[in-house]
Amino acid sequence: MRRIGIAILLLIAVGGFLALIWACMGPRGSRELPPTLIWEKDQDLISPGRGGGNFWQGFTRRGEALVSDGNIARLVIWQKNSRQAPLTLTYNLRGAPVEMRLNWDKVRILPPSGDWRSERLDGRLNSGLNFLVFAWTDKAQLQIRSLAVGEAQGNPEALGPGDGLAVFEPAGEGRLKWNGRGTLEIGLVESKEGRLVSHSSVKRTGFLSRGLKQEFSFEGWGWVQAKVLAGRFAVSGYSFRPAPPPPPPAAVRLAGQPSIFIFLFDACRAGHLGAYGYHRPTSPNLDRLAADGVVFENAYANASFTRSSVATLFTGLYPENHKVKVLAHSLDHRLLLLPEYLKGKGYRTAIFSSAAAVSPAFGLDQGLDEYHAFFGSWQNRERTRIRQEKLFEWFSRPGPMFTYVHFMEPHLPIIPPAPFLNMFQPPGNSRHLIRDLRRLGQERHIFTPDDISNVVADYDSTIAYVDSELGKVLDTLRQQGLYDESLIIFLSDHGENLGEHGAWSHGKEVYEETTHVPLIVKFPASLELRGRVGTVVEIADVFPTIIDLFGQEIPLDGRSLMEAVARRGYDDRIVMARTFTKRAAFGMRWRDWFCVIDQKRNTAMLFHLAGDSQADVAAENPELVRMFRYWHLRRLLEAAEDEGRAIEVDLKKLSKEEIENLKSLGYL
Repeated sequence: MRRIGIAILLLIAVGGFLALIWACMGPRGSRELPPTLIWEKDQDLISPGRGGGNFWQGFTRRGEALVSDGNIARLVIWQKNSRQAPLTLTYNLRGAPVEMRLNWDKVRILPPSGDWRSERLDGRLNSGLNFLVFAWTDKAQLQIRSLAVGEAQGNPEALGPGDGLAVFEPAGEGRLKWNGRGTLEIGLVESKEGRLVSHSSVKRTGFLSRGLKQEFSFEGWGWVQAKVLAGRFAVSGYSFRPAPPPPPPAAVRLAGQPSIFIFLFDACRAGHLGAYGYHRPTSPNLDRLAADGVVFENAYANASFTRSSVATLFTGLYPENHKVKVLAHSLDHRLLLLPEYLKGKGYRTAIFSSAAAVSPAFGLDQGLDEYHAFFGSWQNRERTRIRQEKLFEWFSRPGPMFTYVHFMEPHLPIIPPAPFLNMFQPPGNSRHLIRDLRRLGQERHIFTPDDISNVVADYDSTIAYVDSELGKVLDTLRQQGLYDESLIIFLSDHGENLGEHGAWSHGKEVYEETTHVPLIVKFPASLELRGRVGTVVEIADVFPTIIDLFGQEIPLDGRSLMEAVARRGYDDRIVMARTFTKRAAFGMRWRDWFCVIDQKRNTAMLFHLAGDSQADVAAENPELVRMFRYWHLRRLLEAAEDEGRAIEVDLKKLSKEEIENLKSLGYL
């Protein structure tokens, strides 16, 4: 008995000793984690050789280093509090110099180095996410061994008390596993029928256990949020399986080769058209078209300026992927454009444009038989008005045709000719502040309610004018027997700020007013498709829709509108528009909510479109803001920004008419 007792005591002692050793061993993370894990801990050290506790884009892990894949790459640094801190980058660079930006401010040009070297810089870090972006135009390969913030120490892959992480996913099921000892608070948040439903639990490791796991299942967008309450943990494994897509709607196909027309009003707000409930009679011809077709009530641009938005329309790609991000960018000739696609199907193709931003100089002539430009200063109406006779002559030729017509109106600061000029101004008014918006903006003029009403009246009368011009075109199509069986698409490239949020025009902002656009599709009459669709859609969907109507599939960023037509109501889709100023702002629409993320400042504004759409309610809805932030970051991480680069155009080599046109609209 005595021997048995001694043996038991020895076993207990050995077990206790082993348990003590087990408890003292630090947590170890997995090296195979997805970059979409969002680490909410002070990231003082990014060291790929020591674990997967950070995420990046445009890099591949090879051994102890991150190796660049293309010509742009980024690291993301999360900080609990904003602070000024030194950053030390240990890198190896072969080829061309690399520009390094911290939160969109250029901080350093990295010189090539055959050996590993360290570069130190001071940087201002925001509370939350910070983006360290590397970009180059010539051939180069960048390798990073580590990035240290301040005096980095400790285990970069371990989460301590107060640290957390989140992973944001669409519908599906997954499992998240942790290695370590202590206590975790785990929250699950999921979108259900337009509401965020959440619940949380607390999990603790057992006496001898060194790990925890959480299984989850989402019906819509959702995320797992974990926070360490006590002890230390590292993520040891993650898996996710997306839910199968819903069955596709019944196929709708075009019969033969109907003519296809796309008409675009530049900078036309959806809410200022009768078909979208506007109180003024601005658009009788468009309203008639809407009665014959399908009105998409919640359509959004993918960019807040013309060049990028039209590039998305013609490619079905997001701006991150077609690369047209500023005025001087051109489309890559290797991309498939809508006219090229239809040219291959036997269509004759033409563009008629009064916008110099939509011209062959920027790569928009691929697949075209004809291009007709009507450029000049907007003050000269005869030079910028699209010639109806040329358009009608094009219509009269035999065979299926693709026609894109880009009207410059109602883009600020354009005003219409008589008799539309004072259509909505009070009697006797002779002030047209719209002409002086650029000068007044530079003078920081304080706009009174009467000033704003004056500009809005001229903007509305410009819509009425261009609507009458489109009415003549549609009447001609009816007279020539082309209207009924043609596919006719009307839209705008972006909206326009008219004093809301203290902003005017577009391009620099991505508020709802600058991104919500009209989208009306009149299908061939034989398809018998009419009505209104509330589903959130985007300009990137137009090209995929045409492909779908021909019974084909091409992988593009947008998706066919026919799915929205079949289902009609809201779904959980989120769409995003972006601007390309130094603010790096992104506007996102989900159901009745619109969120603006300023990536440079790491701020967020949230607007409830079903309520007071001008009131920022971000502070009252932190979980909604969190959802938008997660989705926005996921979109950026998934974008193919590391493949190819933007093609630059020397604006000085544009024609005199194009330069005059761009200057008159405030672009040059």
